[in-house]
Amino acid sequence: MKKEKKIWFTGLSRTLWIPISIEGWSVTVAVIFALYLIFKINIISNDIPFIFSQHWPMLLELAVVVVTLYSVSKGHVDKKY
Repeated sequence: MKKEKKIWFTGLSRTLWIPISIEGWSVTVAVIFALYLIFKINIISNDIPFIFSQHWPMLLELAVVVVTLYSVSKGHVDKKY
């Protein structure tokens, strides 16, 4: 017998997932905290122009956070779309 995974998010579209459990809220808070840390560590300011050659490490960090937390949450979405 296959155990069903607990639903963490309700998916209203491919890009809009709403947290509905403690685990979903934990993942959401983790993403927000990780984004905050990335921007603080890389000293991002509105005064500094965005130049890809200087900011590619930050973009890589952002991609790793998003892909990791997406893969952790992937099977826990109730898709309404």
